[in-house]
Order: sequence, then structure tokens, then C-alpha cells
Amino acid sequence: MVGPIVNLLPVSTSSLLGKDGKGTADRIFDLAANVWTLHYLRLTNQLESTVLRTVLGAMSKAFAHIMKRFQPAGSFKMWNTSNGSVW
Repeated sequence: MVGPIVNLLPVSTSSLLGKDGKGTADRIFDLAANVWTLHYLRLTNQLESTVLRTVLGAMSKAFAHIMKRFQPAGSFKMWNTSNGSVW
């Protein structure tokens, strides 16, 4: 991300890009955006415990969604009914 942190924490594709995403790639983007947001807040001494709990809760849900579509062969499904892919 470039610029100031978005006021809507936790961040997501809809708050950053203005688009709703439903696939696994969108959940991976949400997870990564929140990791970098927390990292930035920590480095700039702006991280508060209430924000941390809220963002970590959203990250936990995103990670669970990603791992739900993980395949034992090491690939991910983009949708519940799709075949596994490594993109």
C-alpha cells in the first residue's frame, strides 16, 4: 500500500479497491493487505490493542477460508466446485 492507512480496518478488497471479491485469490489479497497494515502500524507506533484484535480476527477468518480450499497436492481451489490450481 502507498499512502496513509485506510480508516476502515480491517482492510479488504472492497475497502481498498472498491470491488467485492469472493474467490481464494481475493482472500489471499485481504490477508496480505492486513499483514502489511499491521506491520506499518507497528513500525509507526500507531498500533492499538483494540485494532490489533479486530484485524487479527478478520485475518483468522480469511486464513480459514484460504485453508478450506487448500488441496493435499499443494494447490488451491479458486471456487468450491473448481479444480485445484497453483495459478
